Amino acid sequence: CLSALLLLPTLLLTACETEKDGAPAESCVDGVQRYKAEVVAEYPHPQSVFTEGFVYRDGMVYESFGPLGKGGIISYRLGEDEIVREAKIEGTDVFVEGMAVEGDRLVVLTEESNIAYAYDPATLKRLETLKLGGIGWGLATNGEELIRSDGSDRIQFHGPGALDQPKRSIISQREMKADTH
Repeated sequence: CLSALLLLPTLLLTACETEKDGAPAESCVDGVQRYKAEVVAEYPHPQSVFTEGFVYRDGMVYESFGPLGKGGIISYRLGEDEIVREAKIEGTDVFVEGMAVEGDRLVVLTEESNIAYAYDPATLKRLETLKLGGIGWGLATNGEELIRSDGSDRIQFHGPGALDQPKRSIISQREMKADTH
């Protein structure tokens, strides 16, 4: 079963709250606010895929999945494990990674192919191939921008359809944090 957590797909780090005496709050570790998750429900999940990206939209679940050369996207109804639609992503050198909603389409990253794909959620028909400026790994959205991770300490924010040029980046390494524009 897939445990459903009703959380944002990307956790944004925030400054820690302090107690009245100036000491860090209990949920603060190394200057970073920590959050706890609670499983509120469990749902069946198709066992035939290795999930990389996960989106819930309008009663449907969309998952991008690997492995290398055999990846794709599936859709199914929440609470069911029967696949409604499936789209394979061709290419022996393509490893499918994260996925997010951008407007009325799904955007799917590839790890080292320097490309991403846009799909119609209703049909899973490929709409566009996008140039990806670097490695694709994790993808989320804040409703206005796509937020991409390459697995490093850098999070990049992209405008609509512009995965090759980030609008800004946030870099964090231990005590050093920088927001670059």
